[in-house]
Amino acid sequence: MTATKPIMYVISGENGAGKSTFRDLYLVNFGIAVHIETDMLERKYEICEIPAAKQKAEEEADTLIHHCIKNRIDFSLTSPLSAQTLDYIHQAKRNGFQIAMIYIGINDVTVNLLRINLRAEQGEGNRTTIEEVEQSRQQGAENFQRVAPLIDSLVLLDNSSLTAIVIAKYHEGNLKILTKRIPQWTQPYIQALS
Repeated sequence: MTATKPIMYVISGENGAGKSTFRDLYLVNFGIAVHIETDMLERKYEICEIPAAKQKAEEEADTLIHHCIKNRIDFSLTSPLSAQTLDYIHQAKRNGFQIAMIYIGINDVTVNLLRINLRAEQGEGNRTTIEEVEQSRQQGAENFQRVAPLIDSLVLLDNSSLTAIVIAKYHEGNLKILTKRIPQWTQPYIQALS
């Protein structure tokens, strides 16, 4: 009998793309007990008026992630595809995890900017500029190129309109494009998996 590999679910994408919304609406259906999102942890510390909320949240997330990887516990991480996230993916893969990613993007960076700044006005996060959003998008695409060989399965979602559209699915080397209209932002991701 073969033991089932633990799974690291990565909900990633550019800032303002809808990662947290996706997590809130759909991830409960995955049956995962441990959900880690630094922004959510940071809000917990801010509500309690604990100094250095961001640092404490990052430390708590790091501890939780390492605990799950060491003990081979399924978990999800909601995060932009940062260098730190890449490191976690590499660690999980080395410890025998399957990597399942849901990557969410938007075709027009001004929509990202509007969503980010709206959240900031509601007290969730900080305002940003179009240049920062574009830089984040570029960094995410570059980091995806680095991590693509480690991904076992992927769902690529375009969240540019009111309803997210599944652009492509990837599973163990097989890429399926599911729409005729492929948004420009998805090109580097599709190419990395082809």
